[in-house]
Amino acid sequence: MKRKLTFPWFINGPRLKSGAIDKPGVALHHLLESGAIDKPGVALHHLLKSEAIDKPQVAPHHLPRTLARGLVWLLYLYSVVSTAQTLPRDSVYELRTGREIGFLATGLGVNGLALLLDKQTGPLTALQISQLNPNTINAFDRGTTRNWSPSAGRISDITLLGTVAIVGLTGLPTLRQKKWFTVPLLYAETMLLTVGVQDIVKETALRTRPFVYNSAAPMADKLDKDARRSFFSGHAAGSFASAVFASTVFGHYFPVSKWKPAVWAGSLALATTTAVLRYRAGKHYPSDILVGAGVGSVMGWLVPKLHQRKMHPKRVARPVDIMPWSNGVASGVYVQVRLN
Repeated sequence: MKRKLTFPWFINGPRLKSGAIDKPGVALHHLLESGAIDKPGVALHHLLKSEAIDKPQVAPHHLPRTLARGLVWLLYLYSVVSTAQTLPRDSVYELRTGREIGFLATGLGVNGLALLLDKQTGPLTALQISQLNPNTINAFDRGTTRNWSPSAGRISDITLLGTVAIVGLTGLPTLRQKKWFTVPLLYAETMLLTVGVQDIVKETALRTRPFVYNSAAPMADKLDKDARRSFFSGHAAGSFASAVFASTVFGHYFPVSKWKPAVWAGSLALATTTAVLRYRAGKHYPSDILVGAGVGSVMGWLVPKLHQRKMHPKRVARPVDIMPWSNGVASGVYVQVRLN
């Protein structure tokens, strides 16, 4: 029997239209005190009924209503998905002490090496900046030098965190298992490797960011050491690693779920939004973003795949059975051939 969930009316309800979500701490308190972490519908009921939403007087006017709608929809999606699926009793992933130490040590090692390289890198000088010529950039990337948008850069930080939140939402049901730390550990390994690889490449490529060629960008930003870390996009790598990781893990735990396309589409859409915002901000060239998205996607898929528990195949029946046969009167040989 399908469960009927009626709380999404709040998305267009009077409380949200008033822009009145003024006490998130109180809302979180009600959510946790409800004792309904395993019953998302009940948890949302407590959240929506709490005084944190009933008192609009100090709501920050700059909080976009779309952000609040997005929060409610994320909670709604989690409640539908987690209550509609049957979680396997045991984790679908297998942890091995030696292998996990190897993954973590490699991740920490590449991040340490990137840190050492960073200490040896200096910023561009004002003279070097004045001599930059956009015509030296390949035609595919050249147009990005006209982009400069600090607001797009700030929003890309938020959307990047959004992809991390999706990992949390899709992995939250697995915390009820005995080895609750499995998915968080795999995600930590994924991000350590992704960040480490991207930072080493950034520190060795030392590609100048597009906005440095733009006269509208302030000189202080151009003189920052980070202005030489364009290739490849860390935001694109991180967001796509998170999006693919979340979708892959969800698919492994719920292989026949009808929500798999929605999880893939939603997470990849948010990751793509992050990448586009980095382009609009003048932080990265299209080639930076494509490579970052590719590296992140590979990491997000590869780490869960390597840990997936191997399913032992069932014993295959012999295609031909031959045995002696007798009924007391006659004897012979019984032959059975399986064609399927």
